[in-house]
Amino acid sequence: MEYEKLQEELTESLTWRKHEIQQARFLAENAHQVDEPYLCRAWTMVMYAHCDQYVKEASRLYLKFLRFNPRDNYDYWSIWRAFRAKQMMLEGSDGTSFDTALNPDNIDKEKLIDVIANREIIDSGNFSYKRLRFLVKLVMQIDFDCISYIAFCKTLKTKRDEIAHGERSLISEVGDCVAWHDPTLRLLDEISDAVLRAAAPD
Repeated sequence: MEYEKLQEELTESLTWRKHEIQQARFLAENAHQVDEPYLCRAWTMVMYAHCDQYVKEASRLYLKFLRFNPRDNYDYWSIWRAFRAKQMMLEGSDGTSFDTALNPDNIDKEKLIDVIANREIIDSGNFSYKRLRFLVKLVMQIDFDCISYIAFCKTLKTKRDEIAHGERSLISEVGDCVAWHDPTLRLLDEISDAVLRAAAPD
């Protein structure tokens, strides 16, 4: 995957996701009073879902880019070893094969990326501050200010979990969830920008 293709795929995904979030807001803001609580909850779920899936998608796309465009500042070895060690500790037996798996003679960056891009690594959890930090700082290793999104991630996840688990949620009108709208769009934009900066040709 070349830079232009990475940019195209990130932008295409970003565009439709932002449109869907905007549409969810429009429907909630223009709903009849009896429908407003349900549409606001749907809007909350849409925001959460797109935060979750876009960060994962950006991770997969960037790793796909790295597979064919190695970066000197990407710590392939340490990240691969962390994931491989976990797998071997859980599944492997002691002995020579264990040591060889953790310390291979030949480090092939394409193979390392294939391990790091494993579905279980990227898709093994739902959106939260810690998952965002994990994917941004460890998997992608991009320059992104996770800390500024701590409160956003925590409150959005709390409300999403209440709705998803059938608990009583206090979201019943537009004012209960509008505060997440702009930060959601900003998060998606900033993730895209950070990935493209990291991938930009020198």
